[in-house]
Amino acid sequence: MEEIINQKIKRVEGSFRDPAGSVYKFEKRIFREIKKEYLPIYKFIKEKNIYQKHINNKYLLKFEELDKSNYVNNNFDKDSLILESLFLDTITYPYEWGFDQLRDAAIFTLNFNLELLKDGFTLKDASPYNVQFINSNCVFIDTLSIVKYNEGDYWIPYRQFCEGFLNPLILQSKKNIFYNNFYKGNLTGINTGDLSELLSFFN
Repeated sequence: MEEIINQKIKRVEGSFRDPAGSVYKFEKRIFREIKKEYLPIYKFIKEKNIYQKHINNKYLLKFEELDKSNYVNNNFDKDSLILESLFLDTITYPYEWGFDQLRDAAIFTLNFNLELLKDGFTLKDASPYNVQFINSNCVFIDTLSIVKYNEGDYWIPYRQFCEGFLNPLILQSKKNIFYNNFYKGNLTGINTGDLSELLSFFN
């Protein structure tokens, strides 16, 4: 692994919402910084073999831990853990996808969550931006979206899933209105109140 000491790694735009960590890019390399506060959760999930299990079954994008000593002089906090993810040459976004792609990504997200639940874990994020396509196959790219499930908890990203996946699919399937431009005005998708108004308006 080549060292990149003293070379600036740029944070990926949009990678600021999750307090657990951020994503950075250097040439054709992608790094995920895991903040100190999230490390116990990451290590617990790793010890349960959840990451490797779902890398092996093609749900989760492959990554590896790096020797942080090479990166202290960059943008990373000195107490963070650094992962390097498999670099994808092509990144696409839901506003570029056709109906079948968005539907496949939605089903994939639900199936991944069901697989996680079997081992007592779940997704805390269900954004379509966390799914990419390798050839025609979906893969989940956000390592830090996996968390422990506590019995009786509701699914935290239910609203996010509806706005990002379900509502756009309903709009196009029921009214043949293409959802793509809605993402450009609202990156989270279509909220349920707006969908209700749109369906009523076109009845």
